[in-house]
Amino acid sequence: MLEKWYLEHPVAVAAGKPEAIERSCKYIAANFTRDIGLMEMAELTNFSISHFSALFKKHTGRSLISYVNDLRIEEAKRLLLKSSFSVSEIADAVGFSTTPYFTRVFKAAVGVSPLQYRKKLSP
Repeated sequence: MLEKWYLEHPVAVAAGKPEAIERSCKYIAANFTRDIGLMEMAELTNFSISHFSALFKKHTGRSLISYVNDLRIEEAKRLLLKSSFSVSEIADAVGFSTTPYFTRVFKAAVGVSPLQYRKKLSP
């Protein structure tokens, strides 16, 4: 029976991520600008909050909040370089609740503030 399952699901086995976690990552990528919490993700996958949290961290290497923030920071970096939006507009657009929190997370992830990043890398 295990062999049959393996042959029917080679991508899931090869990738090493359960389908529920793959589905979660796709959902997060499509919705990272919204407030996404553990409860919502647990309901989406039909897991308990603690089981989802542990499984997500095991297969992504990051907590849900860290994973979401990484997506937000990547989009913020793109917007900082390709738009004239203010830092507070970008913080709001990518889903951060406040500009100071965005700036703190951005600086921790990138090593410089959003404004320094823009000045340093803008043409």
